[in-house]
Amino acid sequence: MPTTMSGIDNNSIAAVADDLNGDGLLDLVLVALPGNSAGGLVKPAPERFMDTVYYNSGAEGADKNHWLQLRFSRVSHHRLDGARVIARNASGDIVGTRVVSSNHSYKSSNAMRVHFGLGKLEVVSVDVQLPNGGGVASYPELQVNRLWDLDLEDEAASVVYSRPLQVE
Repeated sequence: MPTTMSGIDNNSIAAVADDLNGDGLLDLVLVALPGNSAGGLVKPAPERFMDTVYYNSGAEGADKNHWLQLRFSRVSHHRLDGARVIARNASGDIVGTRVVSSNHSYKSSNAMRVHFGLGKLEVVSVDVQLPNGGGVASYPELQVNRLWDLDLEDEAASVVYSRPLQVE
């Protein structure tokens, strides 16, 4: 049964949410593998094998909010896996926490990046806590609506790309 707002009308065995087109909105990829659960007893129709990509248009107002994406450099994925990323507003209040991991869903994997939806916030500070006593890297006053590359060795931040807020 389709969802009322999104129109998602099929099932899948795996799903990944990521910003596929760089607009700051999380899109959704559904991976179909109907033979996986049929046990070989039922031959699914060919159209059931089609993967589906849903691009988030922001039609419900999400494109009016700020966002921040982070990728990490100068650290191996092995050391990065399990890191906690904490975003704070100008007052120091936590506005979001993410865990860096490549496996968020069954039979799928994600990029080793994190995404924060930030509403009306325009600047956040970020701390990255590496697991197993790997230390904390701090990045004060990051501007929003950008993909930042965070160098975890030198604690340097550089903008990979930025997108203006969609205002009408």
